[in-house]
Amino acid sequence: MPPGWTASLGPEQSFQAGPPRSPVLRIDRRAHAAASLPTAEELREEFASSLRAARLENVEKEQGEALSLVFFDVVPTETDGGRGRARPGMLGAKAVGDDLFLCASLAGASAGDVRAAATACRELTVRGPEELPRRDGAP
Repeated sequence: MPPGWTASLGPEQSFQAGPPRSPVLRIDRRAHAAASLPTAEELREEFASSLRAARLENVEKEQGEALSLVFFDVVPTETDGGRGRARPGMLGAKAVGDDLFLCASLAGASAGDVRAAATACRELTVRGPEELPRRDGAP
């Protein structure tokens, strides 16, 4: 995680992270689903089809062997009278071991927050239970 960020358990057992009291990244784990890693284009298509009264602009995709990222601006459609402004966003998927992790920037994230969230998704790793500190204080 970027320096200064904090993490907490969010809704639906998701992991949320960001500057203190301002989460900008949500990560959901899908156990044993690494083989179903979606492409960046699939992420874009699914998100774009879910939008109501908005469209995606300035779409950029990043595709790797175990990582798919899509960056975009969500732009309100003209039905809001032109009052809305573009908001940056990011969706990602990363295979780690046998698991799939879905990453998303949260509403209200700045462009800098979105870049930091993408970096956190790219660099996501999972420590095994043997690497975690024990609760009873034993080594």
